[in-house]
Amino acid sequence: MDSNNWSNSTGVGEREGRILLDIVRRRHFGLAHGIGRSGDITAIQPKAPGSSLINQLVNSLLLDWLRRSGESSFWRGTSFSYHSNTTTFAMPTGKVSLVFLLLVYQTNMPFPVKFPAALLIAVILEYALLPFCGTVGAPSTASCLLVPMATGMTLTFCLLTLKRRRGPQAKYVVWPRIDQKSCLKCIATAGLIPVPIEPIQSSGRRPKHKGSGSSVAGDSSGDLPADQLASNLPAIEAAIKDPEGSLLATPATDCRPGPESVVCVLSTTSCFSPRVPDRILAISSLCEAHNVPHLINNAYGVQSKRCMGMIEASWGEVKRRRQSTQRPLDLLYVQSTDKNLMVPVGGSIIAGFSTELLRDIAESYPGRASGTPSLDVFATLLYLGRGGWDSLVSKREVCYLRLAEGLRGIAAKHRLRLMHTPDNPISLALSLQGLGDDHDPDALTLLGAKLFTQGCSGVR
Repeated sequence: MDSNNWSNSTGVGEREGRILLDIVRRRHFGLAHGIGRSGDITAIQPKAPGSSLINQLVNSLLLDWLRRSGESSFWRGTSFSYHSNTTTFAMPTGKVSLVFLLLVYQTNMPFPVKFPAALLIAVILEYALLPFCGTVGAPSTASCLLVPMATGMTLTFCLLTLKRRRGPQAKYVVWPRIDQKSCLKCIATAGLIPVPIEPIQSSGRRPKHKGSGSSVAGDSSGDLPADQLASNLPAIEAAIKDPEGSLLATPATDCRPGPESVVCVLSTTSCFSPRVPDRILAISSLCEAHNVPHLINNAYGVQSKRCMGMIEASWGEVKRRRQSTQRPLDLLYVQSTDKNLMVPVGGSIIAGFSTELLRDIAESYPGRASGTPSLDVFATLLYLGRGGWDSLVSKREVCYLRLAEGLRGIAAKHRLRLMHTPDNPISLALSLQGLGDDHDPDALTLLGAKLFTQGCSGVR
């Protein structure tokens, strides 16, 4: 559909979708124009109706994906209730669609009559069962857009937009510390000043049942190890009120800038144990109280019901506190396409609860953008469907429990300990204190090298 594939096309400009190598053309299915226009990454490009259509479709599919991620339905025989008053259904479930098809093809009525009748019955059946269905995920998400940048650069892009909206006085980013270089570099690349907040040790919530994840099975004393590194809420609030004082570790003064100098709080959901997800709801409440934007690094959190549930709950709390006449709080969350949807590195999804904020971000992108990530995600979402994604999430949860069980067995055999991090639904940590020689720290480093040579990558 793009103009470079038209038989009667005569391109005389500097950018007409010219492709020299046939292998490159076939790799991109002849879609060479990219997406967006110079003023808006979501705008339709007249010379590229095919690429523009795919971009519009993939953003709509991603919005539905984010709203539904982690959803548990009556139809699949499970029950998980979370903010059921915000449950939304954009299209019928697979089994309701099956009922619809059976009604269409197994009745003797004329097709013009039975088709709308069957559709009406299927939709009524779907909504009649809403009280029996629960939703986690982020059904309140208003808009999202896919950008052709990995997570770190996308966070920088969001920070620059938030800084422009906050004004020239805003230069600080309150950042609950997480030991990943890209999180710190995305702040520095935006020309902003990070205000790192050290985490605190926590024993976390008590597990609902024994043997799940990294919980300590069989502990009845209530004295759980404080292995978790969690959000330090008092320090975060102090940094919002006086960012310069938090950096200098000096008492607040009247002449120092306050919350108006803070671009945002940059929190994290998905992370490596023993770090656990930040307390997103509590941080959003602090941001709402001081009118400071909240940017959430949800890099690989879409695959976690708990991470998505925290994001949805935080918006619900902000919305409850805000008056209808007030402008909504700038609340964004960013996730990676490769970590969640298993496509090549190079794309991220910016999502939020305000269409006006997402439009501002889209209009901040200079020039056109690569359409390759959109094409990859579009094909993957069509392949997966809702059932395929739900299956992947369920398999990940099973793998997590199996890994925890295996690590617990290894720990018992080698006098090690699986650390108690029940608030991290994705990552596990194994204490190696019983292995190494205090005088030879390289002995522990060697373990990581041996794992890698045996084909086990991703271990920190």
